Amino acid sequence: MLPNSIHNLLHNLPFKVPGIRHKDSNFLYWITFGHIVMHWYQNLFPLILPYFKSEFGLSAVQLASLNTVQMGVASGLMVVVAYFTDTRRNIHSIFLVSAILLLGLSYFAISVLPTYAWTLIWSGLIGLSVALWHPTAMGSLSIKFSKKRGMALGVHGVGASIGDAISPIIVGALIMTFAWRTVLQFHLIPILIICVVMWRVLSKNQINKQNLNDKPAHKKISHYDYWADLKTLVRNPQALSVTISNALISGARVSVLTFLPIYLFDTLGFSSLKMGVYLALLFAMGIISQPIMGVLSDRIGRKAILIPSFLILGILYLSLAITQNEILLGLIIGVLGAFFYPILNIAQAAIMDVGSKDIQSTTMGFSGLVGWPAIIVSPIFAGLLVDKFTIEVAFIFAGIIALVSCLILIPIKFTPPIDFED
Repeated sequence: MLPNSIHNLLHNLPFKVPGIRHKDSNFLYWITFGHIVMHWYQNLFPLILPYFKSEFGLSAVQLASLNTVQMGVASGLMVVVAYFTDTRRNIHSIFLVSAILLLGLSYFAISVLPTYAWTLIWSGLIGLSVALWHPTAMGSLSIKFSKKRGMALGVHGVGASIGDAISPIIVGALIMTFAWRTVLQFHLIPILIICVVMWRVLSKNQINKQNLNDKPAHKKISHYDYWADLKTLVRNPQALSVTISNALISGARVSVLTFLPIYLFDTLGFSSLKMGVYLALLFAMGIISQPIMGVLSDRIGRKAILIPSFLILGILYLSLAITQNEILLGLIIGVLGAFFYPILNIAQAAIMDVGSKDIQSTTMGFSGLVGWPAIIVSPIFAGLLVDKFTIEVAFIFAGIIALVSCLILIPIKFTPPIDFED
């Protein structure tokens, strides 16, 4: 049980989104806070990859396989998680808290059994936590904020950017003082406390009733209606094209996340703290750009944001391969951070725009399933290129993929989002 003073504070935080009821703002606040925690812990992985490489003598393909397993499990299981979150809304709190707890336990296990084989398993469990969180959280927000979906997903994305921007700097500094295994073990303590708080808060905030006209959370959706809606989504040109282009972008993104830390640490000789600062630049700008781009996509359309963003990403990925100047590299990574996360949320919003109310989580599961091959193959293929040529080739590969994803969207006509509110 939480003390009454803390309990009241948790449910009455002074957080208010303009034009949205306080209880809805509070819900958005706590989901965003959970996303901060998720990405703080997720971002521990690239920080320890260089130590795995040096301690176990791993090749580029073996390093890539760790991220491939993690992202592959996440993408592959999202469709399963999404099905249950759409058809059994009373399990949302369980899924969200379990996602956070599983992250802490996985990193603790990595520190206790830090072998390559075991780490492949722990990487898969980290991927499971990602699969549990994102369809559940984003599907909930999409339904509750159907008129401001881009804004809500953008604010939720800000949580990711905050966690990703702060974590590399603080954890990078800690690894310079303590052994990396000790740092991971310490992270289990706050995650247990956070899980207790999040369970209490999400249960009391009735996460399972989100803006469904206060219908009971246990109401089941007809399986016939569910599959009919999913069939309609799969045939929609906007949903299909955005899903494919987003899959390619995700594959490019995983390749960059895998080899950028190795490039900074091994090729450029950065310390763990300096590497953490540069990795933080990859996410910091998203704190500002995500809500802005989300609101703009609500007003001027998703396509007007996605196509220029994919084009810029492609150019910036290619730019990573042609400079070792620290200042210029920092500028490139900083600008890259303004698009790295926001475009994922806007792409997902574009898919949700044409999905029915009953399959909002499943839209993310669908995009994850389609993206699964790209996420599995891209980092492994990039690793093969790195082993055969140089590490810069991984960034060239990512840049080409991003440019192709841009071309896919150009001929597609986007439609306005479906309004779920009465």
